[in-house]
Amino acid sequence: MFVRLNCNQNIVSKGVMHQYKKGDWVDVGRQWAQQWIAAGIATMLDTTSIDGKPLEPTAGILVRGSISHEMREQITKATNLQWAFVGDSGLIGWLPFTETLIYQATFMLRLDLLITGFNLLKKWQVAIPLWDYETLAANVGTELDREATKAVIRDLRVPLRDTRLIFVRRCGDTRRLLELWREGCAPENDERLAWMRAMYTVKPLVCDLPASWTGRG
Repeated sequence: MFVRLNCNQNIVSKGVMHQYKKGDWVDVGRQWAQQWIAAGIATMLDTTSIDGKPLEPTAGILVRGSISHEMREQITKATNLQWAFVGDSGLIGWLPFTETLIYQATFMLRLDLLITGFNLLKKWQVAIPLWDYETLAANVGTELDREATKAVIRDLRVPLRDTRLIFVRRCGDTRRLLELWREGCAPENDERLAWMRAMYTVKPLVCDLPASWTGRG
């Protein structure tokens, strides 16, 4: 579950120490979360309305896994975005911000495109790059994974999306989209195919971005 840290905290994940700052949102086990909340170390994520009024809009980056200190500092200096983190599994079950960039730091994030990506969410529910201009859904995954995908999208001759970079506006559709994506991301499955199944099921308003957004153009 997501909690917001009230102080700097070091968290060990798979034997590796990760440093998080005061104000960061982190996804931790329920037992740890409850202990931290009771001790005042963290605050629980509140997604309800107050007196019938919507919560203040927020925008931030949800990092899957970890990000280098240098890259974080560079992004922080260039933007006022908030930060949230999920563990190494990277399976997204919730959106901590009203506008969220889900980012897996296996490539250098282009700072010049950050504002453009968030601005797209004024019109679109999701903005995500293509994986490239040649690889199709028929070219990846196991046979069972492809069969499951074909049962949903009917034709595997469609381009893949790059799930390492996803701009998402929080709403009922995108909550359901991420729930289905997480459910489809079994260890033996290709997460790009799982995304295709979820996307074709929910049918949100999706803006396909050039593959160059993740350096694959």
